[in-house]
This record gives sequence, structure tokens and C-alpha cells, in this order.
Amino acid sequence: MFKVTQYNTKKDCFRENCLLDYGSKYDHVLESHMDAFSNPSAEDAHICVAAGYDADAADLAIVAVLKKWFGVRYENGISWRDNLQNMTTALTQGCSYRLVEFGFITNNEELNIFTHKMDEIALDIAKAMQKVGGSWLLIAGHGGEGQSYQYDPGAMNGNHKEAELVRQLNQKIYNHCQNLINGKAPAIKKKPASTPAAAVTAKKDLKPAVKVPNSYRSKKGETLESIAKKFRLTQTQIKSYNTTIPAQLEAGTFMYLKDQTKEKTKKPAVEKVKPAMKKPAAVKTVVHTVKKGETLWQLANQYKRTVSEIVHLNGLTTDKIFVGQKLKMTGVAVPQVKAIAVTPAVDVEDVFKYVMDLVRRQTYVDMDNAYYGQCMDLTIAVAFKFFKWWPSGNAIKLSTQTIPPGWQRIKNTPDFVPKRGDILIWNNSEYGHTAIATGKGDTTWFESVDQNWYGNGDGRVPAQVIRHDYNKFWGVLRPPYKK
Repeated sequence: MFKVTQYNTKKDCFRENCLLDYGSKYDHVLESHMDAFSNPSAEDAHICVAAGYDADAADLAIVAVLKKWFGVRYENGISWRDNLQNMTTALTQGCSYRLVEFGFITNNEELNIFTHKMDEIALDIAKAMQKVGGSWLLIAGHGGEGQSYQYDPGAMNGNHKEAELVRQLNQKIYNHCQNLINGKAPAIKKKPASTPAAAVTAKKDLKPAVKVPNSYRSKKGETLESIAKKFRLTQTQIKSYNTTIPAQLEAGTFMYLKDQTKEKTKKPAVEKVKPAMKKPAAVKTVVHTVKKGETLWQLANQYKRTVSEIVHLNGLTTDKIFVGQKLKMTGVAVPQVKAIAVTPAVDVEDVFKYVMDLVRRQTYVDMDNAYYGQCMDLTIAVAFKFFKWWPSGNAIKLSTQTIPPGWQRIKNTPDFVPKRGDILIWNNSEYGHTAIATGKGDTTWFESVDQNWYGNGDGRVPAQVIRHDYNKFWGVLRPPYKK
């Protein structure tokens, strides 16, 4: 079975969060997009796939088309992400999603290929979709027809038309899919090249995908910009993989070039029960001596651990560490989240008192020493200080990541009202938002203690009590408070 639907091009799927209503109806979602950058030499195409998941047959088929026409960036043309709203929503609805970046509109060569070979590119994509089969939803990125939004990255100098271009591409993909479904031969309309002397073809001398290492130490004279260009990454992407990166790199500066929160989802092997178990081989214990300025978050990144694992491994009761403190990083089996003990003795009033004290003192909490008091810092503070669990990723990831035993994940419904101490989750942006419920409200409004709701990303705004409506409100995590 092969079926394709095109989302209404006059509407903006991102702003309307359309996949909440439509995602469960389809096996696959393809959202078309174009990259843009201030440097016109930025090049190559790629797809964005959900962090923690292997690229599936649909992803690989589409990457093959991108590689044919544009060449691909990142490792094998795939970037794993955990901060895209449509992607996160699709996961909650059980459908396979990918954001496809069809090259850079700011690169003249790639723009020329896109515009003059659009019909052939669309046919190749349609054939790839047909080969995979199933039901597909096509979404054109960059906003609805006739709409213009400041967040559109391609509008940086006011004259890019990528919103219209990806709508044209999607229409051609859809038309070719219908022809393939109905058994009609493809009809490719030839469009003359903008430069008559040379026909437009796929990019010549396509660069092979760059092998991106997990981590990297800078060499003398290198800058973050030069390292990003070397591995076909963006500076923003590298920064997102690391807690802090100094403005001026010294030789030997350590950094991650891949998302350390990404864990490949593997099919579990069937384990046969044996009457006797062999004794595991001894594992060398690595002990780290804390240096000035280091945090648990940084050490977790450095040793490929989670904060919760380091806490358990060393029997810590607080997130504060001190210079000279010795912490074990390996050598002892550490339970996964599913084995974390539930702490039923936590009184919700203690949590309420803690967050309201931040409001009273007009201050904020910063758990990872990065970007001051972000909304996620407050949720981490409650989860870690009271339950010894350190959630990972941005706020939107709270709706999908594994939670400890005893916790509940409750999705918003028309008659739902958050309870005091609930960890609230919004899907109002690609990063989302989170806060702690005070328990006041009804089915039309509710109240919470928030960090950075009005901060415009600055993070230096004190915690505040905010009254909200239910717009873009996803639901809650409910910790196992004492009855």
C-alpha cells in the first residue's frame, strides 16, 4: 500500500502543531525545508532524524536522493535532533518523521540546482517514497502560503523565497506520487538554465560524507568556526553538544561533536537463562579529582555518564561538588533509570515551599552553570533535589524521555487541571517550556512557578508566579509524592 497526502499549504503546521491531530494517521512524515546561512559557502543537504532512533529505510532512501543532487553534510547526511517540535509531536503519535533540508538557498549553485532540477528531484523523492511504501504526509516548512514570520531563518536578508520554493517542490512530489500510484509514466518538464552556456546538473565533485568523531581536541590556531567547517557542522550545533566552550580556543580544548544524550534504539536480544552465571571481568575504577569550576553536568559529558549515574555511583545527596573532591566515574555497575529507587517520602508541600522561596527571594536556580536560570533548571532542581533524578535535554523532551518508576506522564485533555507539584510541559516552541504547578486553577486557567517565561532566553529573570491558559500546553509529569 502506498498513499500520499499533502498538508494544506495555506496553513502553518508548526504554529498549529498539526501533527497532534494528523500524526497518528500516517506511517511517515516528510517535512521539506531549505537551509540558509550568512556565509554563502555553506553547502550540502541533510535530513534531521529523532535522537535515540536509528535511521529507517525511508530516511536512507531520501538521503540517497540528496546525495545524488547536492551532496550531504554531517555523517552520512543525517543529523540527530531532540529539539524540533514537529519531530517530537510525531514521536508521541507513533509516526516516523524526518525534516529534509534540500541544500542551502544562500548557496547559488545549490539554489540553481533546486530551481532548475526541481521536477527531477521531486520524481526521485517520489520513487524513494514509493519504494518504502506506507502512508505519507507531506509538509512544506517555513510557514503557510502568504504568511511571513520573523523566525524563518531564510528571511535573514529579506529576499529569499524558500517558503514558496518548498511548496512548489512538495506539489511536484505529490503529483509524481499520484502518477506512480495510478501507473502513469512520469512527465518531466525541462526548464532552461539561468546560464545558457552550461546545463544545470547535480553538483560536480560531490564531497563524500565527513566522518565526524564523537569528541575532538582543538589544534593550535583552530577556532570554533574552522572546526565546524572542517566537520560540516554549525557552531550552534557544536555548542549545543557541550555545556560551555570558551570564546578563544586554546590548543587541546576538549569538545563533543555529537549529541551525548543520543542512544541508539536497538531491538533487545532474547537472552537464554543458564543455570550458572560467569563472574564478570574486573573493571578498572576511574577516579576524578574535581577542579575549580567543574560541575556534575560537565563531568557527565566528559565521562559519558548521566548525572544520575554519577550521583548513584558516589552516594551523593546534593548536586554541589567541591574542589579536590574525588568522584568514581567507572568500575561499579550503575543501574539505569528503570532501576532508580522510588522515593515515596517526599511531601509535595516541601517542593512547593522550595519553588515559592525562589519567588520570595527574587532569584533563580541554575543547575548546570549554563545560560543562567532557564526553565529546565527549575524542573531539574525539583527532580534532582527531591527524587535524585536528572532529566536530560530540553523541556519538550520531558514528553518522551524515560521516567523513573512511580512517576506518571499525563497528557492534557479538556477536563484536565494540574495538581500542586506537577511538572508542567509546553510544546509552544522547538525547545518547549516547563514549570512547577502551584495547584491553583480550573479547566480554563492554571498557575505555576516559572523560570524564563518572560526572559526572552536571557535566563537572568527571577522565578515568577505566572497565570496561564492551556494554549500549547502538552501535559505533566507527576512525581510520586507522599500520600
